[in-house]
Amino acid sequence: MNNYIYIIYYTLLQGAQNGIRAGVHPMICILCGMFTGTFGGVIRDILCKRDVRILHSNAEIYASTTLLGAGCYIGARSLGFSPLVRVLSGVISAVSLRTYAALYDIELPLAQWNHKYR
Repeated sequence: MNNYIYIIYYTLLQGAQNGIRAGVHPMICILCGMFTGTFGGVIRDILCKRDVRILHSNAEIYASTTLLGAGCYIGARSLGFSPLVRVLSGVISAVSLRTYAALYDIELPLAQWNHKYR
């Protein structure tokens, strides 16, 4: 869970907020949050010489939860809510989806690679 708090931090306060500072469209801000949150883990796994978890694991959902968290954060901002409500909406939505997926064993399908062309 500690790792996930860092992912949410980078999603909301680094990715989405930097998109806002750059003045880009809200959808781009949401994508900035998602990319920042998910690809930080990719870089971590590469530097630690591990299999990239987002590509090789269907046990955890990263991009979906970061997308939802960033979307709720940007949505709350668009509705004029205070910074505290914005952050809480992003955190609560992302943690709720992650917890729901873990409790009910929801996972995204993995790509079925065709080894015929290797």
